Amino acid sequence: MVCDGDFYRQYLNGDDAGLEALMEKYGDPLTLYLDGYLHDIHEAEELMLDVFAYLFTKKPRIRDGGFKAYLYKAARHMALRHKSKRRLMFSLDALPKRECRDSASVQA
Repeated sequence: MVCDGDFYRQYLNGDDAGLEALMEKYGDPLTLYLDGYLHDIHEAEELMLDVFAYLFTKKPRIRDGGFKAYLYKAARHMALRHKSKRRLMFSLDALPKRECRDSASVQA
């Protein structure tokens, strides 16, 4: 049986079949994991692709048997960053300011 590390090394050696195998194995579970953070399945799916893109463009050194842990840790990190950026985009400061009524006119 071929392990994740073997598929990753296969990709690093230039064979895209390793990448395809890893995405097939972890694509859906990773998307559902990210959806738990983002509560938006479409954003989770996009972020899953971003995680794989990051992983396969940067090609980090991953210890034997640590591919899944590295993948999920990177996904969690990206999800939390993404979530905080999304929160900043919808801050209350962006809403138009309204004039406040003074308390004397409200009591009347």
